[in-house]
Amino acid sequence: MELSADFGHEKGQDDLIDLQSALGSLRRVHDQWTQKPFQASMLTGRKIILSDETMGAISDLEIATARCDTEIGLSPHCTTMARLMSRMEGVCAAIANGFPADYRVCCYLDYFTAKAKASPEAIGTLVAQATGASLPVIQASLCGRQIEAIVARLLNEECAIASMTPERIVSLNDALCRAINPTWELGMRTWDYRAPEDGRAMAYQPPAASDLRSYLEDISTFVTDSKLSPVAKAALVFFQLDAVRMFPRHFDQLGRIISFYMWKHTDLVRHVIPPISATPAIHPKKHQEKLKPYLYQGETTDMLLLDDWIYHVARSTQNAVELELASYRELCALLRGWHQALQRTGVRPSATLSSLLETLVANPVFSITSLSEDAEIAFSTTGRFVESLEAAGIVSQVTDRRRNRLYECPEALAFFGKMIPELT
Repeated sequence: MELSADFGHEKGQDDLIDLQSALGSLRRVHDQWTQKPFQASMLTGRKIILSDETMGAISDLEIATARCDTEIGLSPHCTTMARLMSRMEGVCAAIANGFPADYRVCCYLDYFTAKAKASPEAIGTLVAQATGASLPVIQASLCGRQIEAIVARLLNEECAIASMTPERIVSLNDALCRAINPTWELGMRTWDYRAPEDGRAMAYQPPAASDLRSYLEDISTFVTDSKLSPVAKAALVFFQLDAVRMFPRHFDQLGRIISFYMWKHTDLVRHVIPPISATPAIHPKKHQEKLKPYLYQGETTDMLLLDDWIYHVARSTQNAVELELASYRELCALLRGWHQALQRTGVRPSATLSSLLETLVANPVFSITSLSEDAEIAFSTTGRFVESLEAAGIVSQVTDRRRNRLYECPEALAFFGKMIPELT
């Protein structure tokens, strides 16, 4: 599908020197820019005044999100959609951060991780043999699965027992770091950024390491106490994490994870979290707007800068809601088509069949045993249904062994690529 706006926030840059260099080059071209470096200030001390256009963008997004969440939440496909969107978020997040995750490989990893009693290395070998995927693709897809799991936990947790404490922000970042690259340093950075050795002034000055705890506590207090809308708050936290650079490695996903938390804990969403990483993943080369918060021109006030950033986030996040709704429509059409195909082979509609087809969409790589367990349907009944599904061309067997035969559902595996073909 074609989305209507671009997120414009370039995939995460781990090395601030690249950002400083880009800003230095831009400043040399546009000599009207001031030499004053951009420095972050506390969120709780800011007076946030937003333009009518930005308030309108926020309202449009919140209305669209609430309508979409209600429609999906009241449908029989709610659980399936939550699984699909969380998986889509994981894959898109990995791609947005430069890792070649693959939706089909994620589904094979789901199956072998849950059903194969093997080491991670052995599971990687099994997935490579089944899919032909390279080791980097398998590792990137594993990263996507781990991010999916974090999103799913945030969606399922009870509002009353969770809070975005400083310790939790650090633990979320550490969990994401372990998902992206297990060798990355964890915890907050303990070192300071230094000015360039060539004597040029820094265009962007993150806080000293000794000040980071106060910024972290400020973010936590802001998330809890601010009366702004969850969309505006999420955008400002995203901005602040970029500006402070409190962790040794920086990538965009932590801001999105905290956004999910705020959306869920303010009841903006209750059932399904739209995959807001999709837009930057679709256009990884069109993210010049990443520099926007740090282009501190002499005539640009902090208020206008933040207003522009919040508007940009609200407009682009609406893409994710559009994608979520389009995915829901596609899921309904897919299930309707399967029911019709099975009826043509003589299979009668039933609640058991509907439950099995829902499970099939969420678990498109399966054995009869795994499908029986996931759908909570008797093994013999599942076996008969699988025979009917194979006869209708909905599933196909991918192994030729007599026992523990492995199947896949091509249409369900192609769901991601059909919705956002740019990423395939």
